[in-house]
Amino acid sequence: MNLIEQAISDIQAITANSNEFGQEITFQSKRYSTTVTVVGLVNKIGISIDTMGNTINSKNPTIAISEKTLTDAGYPVRNADGEVGMLGDIVTTVDSTGITKKYSVNSKIPDETIGLLVFVLEDYE
Repeated sequence: MNLIEQAISDIQAITANSNEFGQEITFQSKRYSTTVTVVGLVNKIGISIDTMGNTINSKNPTIAISEKTLTDAGYPVRNADGEVGMLGDIVTTVDSTGITKKYSVNSKIPDETIGLLVFVLEDYE
């Protein structure tokens, strides 16, 4: 196994491990009638930078998940052009206080080398 193959394996093992950092995330496709629940990493960053370079309070939830985890669950990750096409998909998680949060995918940051997908989310409805 070369270094890239090891990194791909490690990313999946780290992000999908519900006994360590991972938690359940439900994805609902807006393009297809597909819903899956898988394990990934959930984060909420409470700070941003405004146009003047000042830090401001904000809410920027993100998730990170191995593409293989989603495809193994039968979730349609890529569009007909072969690009990650999950903008607008619905993501549901439970935060550390037990409150269910529902988001939609606002932007995506796919790492095409190791298969790590990072999604920036926004509140849904």
